[in-house]
Amino acid sequence: MESEQEKSRGLTFAEQQLLRHGWEHGKGLGRAENGISEALKVKVKCDKGGVGHKQGEQFTFHWWDHVFNKASSSLHVASDQLVSLMLIGVAAWGKWFGLVSSIRVVAGVIGVGIFLFLVAFVGLCGALKHHQVLLFFYMMILFIVFIVQFSVSCACLALNEDQQRHLLEVGWNKSEATQQDIEKTLNCCGFSSVNYNGSCAAQCFINPSPTCRTCSSIIQQYTREVLQFVGGLGLFFSFTEILGVWLAHRYRNIRDPRSNPGAFL
Repeated sequence: MESEQEKSRGLTFAEQQLLRHGWEHGKGLGRAENGISEALKVKVKCDKGGVGHKQGEQFTFHWWDHVFNKASSSLHVASDQLVSLMLIGVAAWGKWFGLVSSIRVVAGVIGVGIFLFLVAFVGLCGALKHHQVLLFFYMMILFIVFIVQFSVSCACLALNEDQQRHLLEVGWNKSEATQQDIEKTLNCCGFSSVNYNGSCAAQCFINPSPTCRTCSSIIQQYTREVLQFVGGLGLFFSFTEILGVWLAHRYRNIRDPRSNPGAFL
């Protein structure tokens, strides 16, 4: 039997791909000769200018369409992994340098980062192996994440000043560790009023005659800008997630030419 390289002489790119896949998938299964014979049949048709040329072009189109969708899906999944690693890194950095002392906040951010990383890993395995089940679960989970993130982003952009103040006060009263972090970072005391008979972690409170501002007056100066930034960034990533759902769905429904090279002929 002639080698694959000898048989592929004079064949076009599409025919060589068909020959290569027929040879690889036929090893040990007695189908290599069938794959080679099919490729040679296409070669004969192409030489005669018959239908084989169009079939070869069709195979080339489907092959490159498969490669493009696989590369696009893998690139999108890699970007999701990068975002998840950034979340984990930011949370660890904030805890390491003492910017955030609340364990629950750090654990929540790291948990979200790990969850997104696992989802992206499932999508990457599904894209590389063209695995139907993994791609399906990746699409479903990513679509749920899209709905949640899109809703939160719209809520951030729609909040008015009274709603912002109410939410800030609720968050302030829930955690003393958060209060101390904010007072120390912003050099302020109390949310809406300063209690000079109490305790405060701000530097201004240590002075013999303390004159500290309330934290709400400082926080609300930047709340609107932060909410607009977070909402806009969330909307951007929401649309990239729905793009990922579309790419995964499209790639999942494309027939893999590696499993059956003759399916497009």
